[in-house]
Amino acid sequence: HSEETVDLNIKIPAKGRVYLKVIYKLKKEMALIPAGHVLGFDEILVENADGTIRIFSQGDKLVLKKDGLIAGTGDLAIKNNGTGGMVLDGNISHKGNLAINNLNGQLMINGNIKDMEGNMAIVNRNHGTDVFITKNANIEHKGDMLKLVNVGEGGMIVNGYVKNEGKLYITNDGGLLIIGANADPEVVTNIENKNGTLYISSRKDSKGINITSKSVISNEGQQALAIRHNGTGENERGIDIQGIVMNDGETAINNYNNDMFIGGEVISGGKLGVVNRGGSNNMLLSSEADIIAFDDKTFSISSRVE
Repeated sequence: HSEETVDLNIKIPAKGRVYLKVIYKLKKEMALIPAGHVLGFDEILVENADGTIRIFSQGDKLVLKKDGLIAGTGDLAIKNNGTGGMVLDGNISHKGNLAINNLNGQLMINGNIKDMEGNMAIVNRNHGTDVFITKNANIEHKGDMLKLVNVGEGGMIVNGYVKNEGKLYITNDGGLLIIGANADPEVVTNIENKNGTLYISSRKDSKGINITSKSVISNEGQQALAIRHNGTGENERGIDIQGIVMNDGETAINNYNNDMFIGGEVISGGKLGVVNRGGSNNMLLSSEADIIAFDDKTFSISSRVE
């Protein structure tokens, strides 16, 4: 496979619909297939400035290059079904509902995604293998809800910067969820949420949640923060917190499978519950761990192993 860049000197009308259709043809004749045979196509539907943009790829891979830009208002949907996955190196700047769905291969985000209205969902599902949000990535959203979801057995790695105002759901249903897996000791992963619930969950076939020492998770606005693992995958630790988790509202950390380990900082301005529930193994609190609840009347740490 090879890549080419083609400049399109076209003007998109302010009203009506425009379809950009890319057709793939065989360049050289093969034994049973003549040159010029149509191998497939990608189609992009672009409406007016307040309409809908849909980008759908069934080719080998969907790539937004480093200098690429997708911008608009209204609804924006980007979907890949190619086995090579989806790579977002460029910039997406949008106002409205934004849906990014990868159905095959790896979903890699290495650029900037900004959506300042509506809902945003970034989902890896069906035959998608894993999610990799690199240290260069910036995901910023302001609206009702932001969802980061992985179903692939390869898990999800979040190394970049995630800033959200509203509800934030980070959900992993396969493999391990790692927040802050940077090899560079100078790089810290920041997940910042404001004025909404922050919910980090590991479910179904997932192996656990690893919040490394190179990560800071914060929630501002007197809303709830919940970290929950009840996935069935085998791993030494179901919840492993070695970074910083801060919330000025109520905080709940619940582990249902494998060990729970806390070696970092957990700070809650409201009620705090840290519970290792039935069906899990050991709870381990490091001597370097700081667990602080300013609402000390409702501060509980418990392990209930059955």
